[in-house]
Amino acid sequence: MKFQAGALALLLAAGACASLDGGAPAAQVRQADCPALANVDLNRLHARAAEIAADADAAVARLVSETPLTPEAEAAETRIRVRVPPTGMWALDNRVTLWRTDAGWRMARRDIDHRRPPPPPPPPNAPADWAAPPNPNEIVREGPVLAEDGAQLDAMLANPCLELEPTRFSHTIPMRQGHDWVCVPDSSYWAAEIIQPGRPPRLISIGCENNLGMSALVRMAASARLPAEQPEPAPNVLPFSATFEIVGDYAGREMSVTIDPYYTSMGRHHLLPPGQNWRETIPVADESPLTMRIAIEGCAPFEGQFNPGPNLATLIVQGCALRIVQD
Repeated sequence: MKFQAGALALLLAAGACASLDGGAPAAQVRQADCPALANVDLNRLHARAAEIAADADAAVARLVSETPLTPEAEAAETRIRVRVPPTGMWALDNRVTLWRTDAGWRMARRDIDHRRPPPPPPPPNAPADWAAPPNPNEIVREGPVLAEDGAQLDAMLANPCLELEPTRFSHTIPMRQGHDWVCVPDSSYWAAEIIQPGRPPRLISIGCENNLGMSALVRMAASARLPAEQPEPAPNVLPFSATFEIVGDYAGREMSVTIDPYYTSMGRHHLLPPGQNWRETIPVADESPLTMRIAIEGCAPFEGQFNPGPNLATLIVQGCALRIVQD
């Protein structure tokens, strides 16, 4: 989910085509002045956006409502809320709120990793005042946005070419010449709300990240950084582990694997070279049996159990027939 310098350079070049006063829409900006839009069929792009308007706006409103919102952020005249939920092969849930102050941009963010194990249970004979370490999934980090990232946000919000784009994007971008642009299958979904003085709030729905200005702005907001002195929280260390592998004809099929609350994998997996298996070792809190839940497209859901410890558990996939074996 890192912002690409090439997309930013293209966007800033487009932003030089006209001026924008504060948050007010630009007047008379032309498609010819915006390199990112040069070959885009704007009429068809807006028509597709209108087709998904109701569902997209409802989804965005629901998703961004769960980003951190401090009293200062709630009162801010300029604010961006971004949510990148877990989809496909993206297991993280990024919830970000940025707001403009007289001193610059500030941010509150919560990054939830659904693969991360919960805090450990109390150890044997723990003292009465023992407390588990903080769960990184529940931590909200707040502080000033790095100056360089704040400057990029200001420049991107001031880009008048955004006024030519819709606020809702599907998985394709229609082109005036050549084939339509089609999304990379494993891309994340992006939802955002942008509030600026002098205009109504904008709900942004991006079904697949693309190289247009609105998508670049939302990506930049989601990847804005806090100062380096606020490191990523250290992951919890659990006292036990479990090892499993998955073999058979799973490759190329939409598949989700869940071992709640320790492990989640979603998406289409490639066939590994001969001699290699899909094998995972996960930390767990205790030696209780683990439940593995599998969903494969076209098949009924599967659920089976295996035990933590040194003995390897193997999930065998044969069409829609699944079974777990363990020595």
